[in-house]
Amino acid sequence: MLTFEDDKYSEFMTEIMRALEISYTPKDKMLAIELDECNQLTFVMSGKYNVGYEINKKRYFRKQFGPSTIIGAFNVFYKTRHLFIMKAHTEMISYIIRKQKWFSIMS
Repeated sequence: MLTFEDDKYSEFMTEIMRALEISYTPKDKMLAIELDECNQLTFVMSGKYNVGYEINKKRYFRKQFGPSTIIGAFNVFYKTRHLFIMKAHTEMISYIIRKQKWFSIMS
C-alpha cells in the first residue's frame, strides 16, 4: 500500500501539490468548446458547470456536474481534443495542473 512514508510516493505527491494553481471561473464563462485543445487538468472544488453539445450554431446543455470532478483528464491522458462544450453554471473555484507540467511529473 502506498503511504507518505514511501519516498517515491511522497515525492510524487509533493510534485503534484507544487504544480497546482488556483483558478477562479465566473458564472456563464465557456470552459471548453468542441474540438478545442485541452491544455490543463481542472479539479473542481466548488461551483457547478454544464456539459453539452452544439448543433447548427445552437448550444444544448444536458448534464450538470459540480465539486469533486475533473475536467480534461481523458483529453490530456489520451491527447484528444474536447468532445463537448462546457460552461460554468455558477462561479467556480478549481485547482489546475497545466498539461506540460503534468507530463513532466509523470515522466
